Amino acid sequence: MKTIGEYNTSREAIILKEYGRNVQKLVNYIRTIPDKEKRTQMATTLIELIKQLAPVAKEAQENPQRMWDDLYIMADFNLDVNNPFSTPDRTILLRSRAKWNIRKMMCGFAIMEKY
Repeated sequence: MKTIGEYNTSREAIILKEYGRNVQKLVNYIRTIPDKEKRTQMATTLIELIKQLAPVAKEAQENPQRMWDDLYIMADFNLDVNNPFSTPDRTILLRSRAKWNIRKMMCGFAIMEKY
């Protein structure tokens, strides 16, 4: 019996959900390109694509470094490209993107705390 598709539970986890699985797959593909110039060109093209696709990117138009930082986060900081900005520090970026924990719902409002 042939399987038609694959379940999301069997796929690798999406690192930044606001960009989606297809952008994550493109980042993983860019990591496999052996030529640094071609990798840089593809990363720049991906940033331009993200600007058009993701609603988060419309807010970040005045801060293009954020999208490059997100690209490094999706690549697990294992991306060697000629970045127009300085290469981000892993500990600072991941600390600033701390997750929120929803403790309880009360009158329709979520009480959240950082963890």
